[in-house]
Amino acid sequence: MSVLPTNNWLKTADRREDLLKKIYRYFPDRGEREVNHTLTSFGMFKTMNNVSDWLARAEEQGYWKTVKLEERRLIKEWDGPDTTVFILPNDHTNSVIQKEYNGKAGLAFHDKLFLFLSKDCKKKDIQAIITHEYNHVCRLARDPKDEKDYTLIDTIILEGMAENAVRVRLGEESVSPWASAYSDKQLTYFYKEIILPNDQLTRAERRFPQVMFGTGFYPKMVGYAVGYYIVKNFMKKEGATIKSLLTTKSEEIINSLML
Repeated sequence: MSVLPTNNWLKTADRREDLLKKIYRYFPDRGEREVNHTLTSFGMFKTMNNVSDWLARAEEQGYWKTVKLEERRLIKEWDGPDTTVFILPNDHTNSVIQKEYNGKAGLAFHDKLFLFLSKDCKKKDIQAIITHEYNHVCRLARDPKDEKDYTLIDTIILEGMAENAVRVRLGEESVSPWASAYSDKQLTYFYKEIILPNDQLTRAERRFPQVMFGTGFYPKMVGYAVGYYIVKNFMKKEGATIKSLLTTKSEEIINSLML
């Protein structure tokens, strides 16, 4: 992986748009407006206010060094692909990111990943978010199915794999709150009553993010929570490792469980 010198980019950027111009080069097949919207919606900072303060704290705490060390471990552990890593300030006005996720958020593609961090992220939180996002990179890179063709089932398994990777590497205390928000009985019910009736939803459909994130009448983060539960149970039943999961089809994981 290549951890980009985004600290230097931020030092020379007078406006947010100056930084975005550098990022756009890594998205040759996407429009600038789409890229900006995607990054912002997943937790990237919205204004340059407080960026200099963030940068001073991030450099002082060694964010770039921590990520570089962790990436080497992950590549070796999972025999993972080389990828590009962006470390950037998070949206400090987002109370969910700040309070529920300890100031960390991220976004992954098959060839790159973004880490959106607060100025006070602890080392273990940084390890957790890069573990989660790099697991996505590995899965997407090895899956013959194109990400744009992912169904709801493919996506809950993708998320379940990534957070179980956090559990295995860093312990239960490092997993996201949604992983332990519901009982096994509730999760089984959610799978049968919410996930199964919508299992072939694609990302282009309006109901897809509603189910994944649990908006509207759906339980909070229901897609993520069910995915974590399914993958965790599959690992127990089949003795699967995180590395072996990366090439296991979603259908195989689902079909092996009697929920």
